[in-house]
Amino acid sequence: MRRKQHLFTIIVAILTCFTFPSLSEAAPQEVIHSLTEKLETWEVEETWREVKGLLDKEPKDIDLLELASLAAFYRGDYPEALTLMKSALALGGEDEKKKGFALFFEQTIGVVSPFKKYESPHFLIYLDEKQDAILADYLMDTLEKTYQFVAEKYGFQSKEKIRIEVFPDAKVFSFASTLSARDIEVTGAVGLAKFNKLMVISPKALVYGYRWLDAISHEFMHYLIVRMTANKAPIWFHEGLAKYEEARWRNGSSYLSSLYQTLLARALAEGKLITFSRMEPSLISSRRS
Repeated sequence: MRRKQHLFTIIVAILTCFTFPSLSEAAPQEVIHSLTEKLETWEVEETWREVKGLLDKEPKDIDLLELASLAAFYRGDYPEALTLMKSALALGGEDEKKKGFALFFEQTIGVVSPFKKYESPHFLIYLDEKQDAILADYLMDTLEKTYQFVAEKYGFQSKEKIRIEVFPDAKVFSFASTLSARDIEVTGAVGLAKFNKLMVISPKALVYGYRWLDAISHEFMHYLIVRMTANKAPIWFHEGLAKYEEARWRNGSSYLSSLYQTLLARALAEGKLITFSRMEPSLISSRRS
């Protein structure tokens, strides 16, 4: 048990920065570099096809197996991700990082496998049916409205359906997002766009709930920004645009509510505005991994 806890601590640190595997000797360096960049920008399906093609030629290349495992995880195929990582370990890649990934993938399967899948034209939603089935139709409606809005305004259209995972409580959300319980408590995070998917806590997990439909729209805007900027947008742009557009799905424009107007006026008067440079790096910067 202690060893598993140790490995979990390691994987949280790894996934927060999400470092990628070293360059392979079997595959050309520029090819591995290109595939890594594609995965970092969430061009997941193209990365998956290319790395699988390389693996057909070099099935025992440990670095390719690790990269393929990460690509499988990004595309939501957690069992395949675990299988590929275990293959890398079996071939002698038994370092703490790979063991940590394997443990994370295995435990993710345990968390998500009981979830029921709901499907709309552009989204795949996974949630605890017993607790949160009532949320599914509302989530699909909100997400599709947001999708249509951003398609018209920003010209964004995804080739693949976008994965959404709704976690029944803060504990499993903490695990799946790799945010610590303290991180969630301090920042008030209820959602995250990370690993090529959107993750949110069920509103039933909070005593007073939260604006969960605006929140899922907000996280979709982060997804949009990652995809359209090749994951190069700074955190201030991420949060600013996501906040600005989060209520568009319901024809809302109150991005600067009375509360925020008061806080902004007070910060201006007291000279306490936070500069852009102080926003990086930040906890929520991890959403871009």
